[in-house]
Amino acid sequence: GSVTVKTKDDGITYVTQENTEINDHQDDTGVTITSYGKQTENTITVDTAKDQTTDVTLQDVNIQKDQWSSRSAAMTIKGEGDTEIELNGDNTLISGNRHAGLEKAGDVSQGSLTIKDDVNNDNITQKEKDKDGYSTGGDIGTLIAAGGYDGAGIGGRKNEAGEDYRICTSTSDITITGGKIKAGSLKETRKEYPQTKQGGAGIGGASDYGNATNITITGNADVSAAGGYYAAGIGGGEYGDATNITISGNAKVVATGSNSGGAGIGGGDYGVGENIRITDHADVTAYG
Repeated sequence: GSVTVKTKDDGITYVTQENTEINDHQDDTGVTITSYGKQTENTITVDTAKDQTTDVTLQDVNIQKDQWSSRSAAMTIKGEGDTEIELNGDNTLISGNRHAGLEKAGDVSQGSLTIKDDVNNDNITQKEKDKDGYSTGGDIGTLIAAGGYDGAGIGGRKNEAGEDYRICTSTSDITITGGKIKAGSLKETRKEYPQTKQGGAGIGGASDYGNATNITITGNADVSAAGGYYAAGIGGGEYGDATNITISGNAKVVATGSNSGGAGIGGGDYGVGENIRITDHADVTAYG
């Protein structure tokens, strides 16, 4: 069944899995979630209280929602606290209608999200560190994340009736320090999941005024991101702005905006990009 990982005000993390006897199970060893590479529609929700951090490892997770399913995202980040995701093995998060693949929407998530690859796939052995302190070498954890119609690959979701479209479509405070990430409407992704062509940014805002703020890709991360309909590769969805986008360290990034409009890195169609910085030894290719 679907899994909820919740870190409460006391700093203790609890795990609940639907249709099992696992209900508010106190975690003492670190939460690892896997589907052993088998496709499932069961979802993951991480909910973290203010001033707390939830650590979750994805190990060969393969969540693929029906393209018309609008009930929830493949994985949802919630709360005012911070979430850190370790990537082990090969992971896939594909959402249905309106949702992001890995969803961090501004109305329900005010903390930070960090995606990292600090541990080898045995989930035990720490990787070596480079001179800047970032993990390097060893097994490379991967993530494919793509939204359904109007949703970002990683980031915001399209609003439902009655929701504030400028908040839930937007996202903020996402950092990627390692792993190989493919997000959004990449050519290879569209072949298997054609709905992503109508999605939001690869990493950033959903369609219709989805903004992206404080997005950082650093360390030894390898990221490919492509925007859907009128969206940026990294940044705003259609009409959405991008502010404080930083690519640094030894990161390798390829970002592609939609053919219909949208920057490789920056604003979506009719959106604006501001304070976009590429520093250190980062290798960046952007197509608008």
